[in-house]
Amino acid sequence: MTKKVLLAIVVSLTLFGCNDDEKKEKDLLRQIIEIHNKVMNDDEDVINNTAQLKSISANSQDAFVKDSVLYYVKSLTSADSVMMKWMGRFNPDFKGKNHEQIMGYLTIQEQEILKVDSQVSSSLDASNTFIAKVKGK
Repeated sequence: MTKKVLLAIVVSLTLFGCNDDEKKEKDLLRQIIEIHNKVMNDDEDVINNTAQLKSISANSQDAFVKDSVLYYVKSLTSADSVMMKWMGRFNPDFKGKNHEQIMGYLTIQEQEILKVDSQVSSSLDASNTFIAKVKGK
């Protein structure tokens, strides 16, 4: 009788443990997707800023302004490229993987997408400041 109770407890703990593991995996994946979605929303601003910068360059004779525009366009283009590369490598197909492998992969992906978010945000902030300064003249 004791063996049956112990077996039932072990089976129950295993089932509940799996559910908890799956929840952790889903929660971390959800966080990654939320960060990705934020960066994708920022991508529209990257496109808009790039267009504004090119317009500023086309309408300016100032060499400093033209050089600055090139710098900010390269920064925005690089940030966009990093995002596209991350998206191309991200693969949430976990068939045949155990919980530790899945969590390890997702943890690395979360760190990478946070770096992408930081790069996109800093490029946008810097280009926004420059655009505002030039337009304010």
